[in-house]
Amino acid sequence: MTVSCYIGLDLGTSQSSIVTSTDIRRTVTSVVGWPKDLISYKFLQKQVVIGDECLENRMAVDMHLASGTRGFQASAKRRGRGCVTGVGSRG
Repeated sequence: MTVSCYIGLDLGTSQSSIVTSTDIRRTVTSVVGWPKDLISYKFLQKQVVIGDECLENRMAVDMHLASGTRGFQASAKRRGRGCVTGVGSRG
């Protein structure tokens, strides 16, 4: 017997949301940022910062709304992956 789990993904201009048929819901702020310099990169230890983490480290990153061309193209798949990863854990 196969059990199906349906997933709905909304890439909004201010928030991105994911909802599953198992009643799990997650929302992430639609902001993407890149480290401003080498010091910021070493501090953050990642090339792209997404969501609330980007807002927390706003002095170290160049922030863009994900609805902008560069932000959306560079991060749409990654933001979706982050949402789906967060769905796996209840709480």
